[in-house]
Amino acid sequence: MALQTIASRNANPAMPTVVTTGKFIADGMPNVTPENAYLEGIVRTFDDNWRKSIHERIKSTAENIARRHGARAEVKIAHGYPAIYNNPEVTERVKAYADNFWGKQNVILLPQRMTADDMAYFLKEIPGTYYRLGTGNPEKGITSNLHTSTFNIDEDALLPGMTFLSYIALSELERDRD
Repeated sequence: MALQTIASRNANPAMPTVVTTGKFIADGMPNVTPENAYLEGIVRTFDDNWRKSIHERIKSTAENIARRHGARAEVKIAHGYPAIYNNPEVTERVKAYADNFWGKQNVILLPQRMTADDMAYFLKEIPGTYYRLGTGNPEKGITSNLHTSTFNIDEDALLPGMTFLSYIALSELERDRD
């Protein structure tokens, strides 16, 4: 709970921040206090400097809580994924391609999201855009969100998704030729 307050009490309200502890392992018995407990989580924000500050606060918070209870905390933090940056020009072109390919009524502009993905590293190096392909299908009962135990995709979306990627590539090649 103390880690949650790092974001809720210290973040700039205009800077979306998520600190989540999603894994807690303490292999004890009902009547035996375990010798070790392991927590794992994720930090998401759009500002890399704020992310570094959060990492420092996590470390000091964990160490201080452990010390107050006669324990010791060893904190290891991997930097994690950088924020995804969509290049505005590329995003506008891909949106136009999507409007042509899928039909405007089937293209939805999503608000900024704190997506953690390998694509962030590529987008730091090469202008591009990250988009989502809808893979749910209520008619087939495929309605669960990402990061849930019931998440699934409608595999029938994969072929049109790959076709759209090809369409983007061909459209960009044609654009470069002009």
